[in-house]
Amino acid sequence: MPFHAVDRIDAYEPGVSLQARKLTSAREDYWRPSGDGLAMPAELVLESLLQAASWLVVLSTDAPRCGALPVSIERVSTHHRVVPGDVLSLKVRFDQFDEETVVCSGQATVGDRAVFDLAAAILILTPLELVVDPADLMRRLARMRRDPSAERPGAAAGDRLSLLGPS
Repeated sequence: MPFHAVDRIDAYEPGVSLQARKLTSAREDYWRPSGDGLAMPAELVLESLLQAASWLVVLSTDAPRCGALPVSIERVSTHHRVVPGDVLSLKVRFDQFDEETVVCSGQATVGDRAVFDLAAAILILTPLELVVDPADLMRRLARMRRDPSAERPGAAAGDRLSLLGPS
């Protein structure tokens, strides 16, 4: 099963930027011991940013036709550790976007504290079926877009749990 590093997409502007979240839990099996407790590996924080960029590619192109694969990652910085229970806020932006490649940058924060910076990553655009099962992606997208307020008694109409928030 693939690692889903984006749990909610809060906002996006196609071809420009995306804001998302990764909710962490002590139940997940990726935690590594550090000097003062468990920490999320920096590689998985980077993976979260790259998956957020990939979602922006899908939302900026004729989905489900286009996916993205990282081919170059430059200038990353780790500032603080991510611990179980943290809400990882992910912000990515496209610095360059054309029909073949994307150059993106991003930052992961916990609260108002920067935990990871990505200065530049190059992704190549590829047919989606080479990256993921398009049917699975469309099922995930449908789940992210559904309005669960009808399923939860007492939920307000604007109280959305969908992963794709309004852009």
